[in-house]
Amino acid sequence: MMLRKRALLGATFLLISACQTMTPVPSGMYHDQQKYLTYRDDKAMVGAIDVAGGYTYGWAWGHSNIDSAIKQATEGCEKNRNTYEIRAACKVHFIGNQNVRSLSDADLKNAISNYKVTGKAIPSDQSSEKNVIEKALTDKELCKLILSETGERWDPLPALSHKIEIAMTRGLTPASCTNILG
Repeated sequence: MMLRKRALLGATFLLISACQTMTPVPSGMYHDQQKYLTYRDDKAMVGAIDVAGGYTYGWAWGHSNIDSAIKQATEGCEKNRNTYEIRAACKVHFIGNQNVRSLSDADLKNAISNYKVTGKAIPSDQSSEKNVIEKALTDKELCKLILSETGERWDPLPALSHKIEIAMTRGLTPASCTNILG
């Protein structure tokens, strides 16, 4: 159940990443992004992806503010970029748990300001993540993702909190999910 849940969660994040960015990230970077998403807030991931497929990144988490997280992540990306001779420039990929890789410089500046005020880079009503998940997942798929292994409560993983909110707006409960999953 847990392996199936992780696979479905990974597929969901891949779908979200594909919808929020113009081009997919290399598979190795995708897996590192999934690890990054488990870290606490006030975090940032900055990456560089070469046209030849080479990539590097830097990330930082647990900072007192998003500016210092972005600064440290950028420094890490630049150091790695020089080490691995990646020609592409480092660009902010994530602020908190939100993928901002496809934003213009002006929109990124607004996203950083939004994050400082609300804790979200992109307000929920504008986030394609919410719309993609709501449209892409059936109740059964959503329940598989967010129900604990015992089926008595929601899974406490922080990365699932948004999906739990979606389930609750659909009127789902741990008990109803247990019934749906049989």
